[in-house]
Amino acid sequence: REAIRHGIVLARAMAAALDASPLTELILQPDLGVVLFRRDGWGRDEWAAWATQLLAEQVAFVAPSTYRGEAVGRLVFMHPRTPLTIVDELMASLLTA
Repeated sequence: REAIRHGIVLARAMAAALDASPLTELILQPDLGVVLFRRDGWGRDEWAAWATQLLAEQVAFVAPSTYRGEAVGRLVFMHPRTPLTIVDELMASLLTA
């Protein structure tokens, strides 16, 4: 229960951060801890590079995803000890990549 509640908090915070950025677009309002979004100008190669960078830096494991045939970002928040600061860290890497 704690993990689910915390995942929802993180997903809502990430959704708000994505909504606030002119470079990103939330595709769907978060359902539980899942966030699905676009970044202007990104295709499969950019999503794969971002995911590889995050994993190499030990920030997050992000699997590039597809929504209705379009390459998109998908974040899943599940761990109850993930700090809220992950949202800022993910946004910073997303916007500077």
